[in-house]
Amino acid sequence: LTTFPCMTLPYLNKLNLRNNIITYFPWICLKRIPKLVELDLSQNQLSCVNLFPVKSFVPRLLVLNISYNSVRTLTLCDIGIDLTGGNAVPYDAMIWGNPFHCDCNISWAAANALDTERCRHGHSPSQGCKDFFGRLSMA
Repeated sequence: LTTFPCMTLPYLNKLNLRNNIITYFPWICLKRIPKLVELDLSQNQLSCVNLFPVKSFVPRLLVLNISYNSVRTLTLCDIGIDLTGGNAVPYDAMIWGNPFHCDCNISWAAANALDTERCRHGHSPSQGCKDFFGRLSMA
């Protein structure tokens, strides 16, 4: 597969498109998959992620895997995370293995990694780590 055909799949809860050569994913098509819980786009050739405009249409989404693609920059907004106080449901976003360019758009991931390491090594109070992981779940 090089792309995903936009179709209505009202009962689909898991979409595994791993290990293809997808260069473009029509994110707007997720509006037609309202019960989606897990989306695996890992090991493709995606360079762009744009989940924010459609995240509210897939309220059950718990797992987004975009690891090992060609994504060079990524904002929290790109992966559908709204930290402005909206009704965002935490979910796991797997992003490793991408050739990220170190810029301000990806700085949240570096901060997340540092906080995770601090928690793992006991440098933060356990309640602080619990609050951090309860607020945003990222793999």
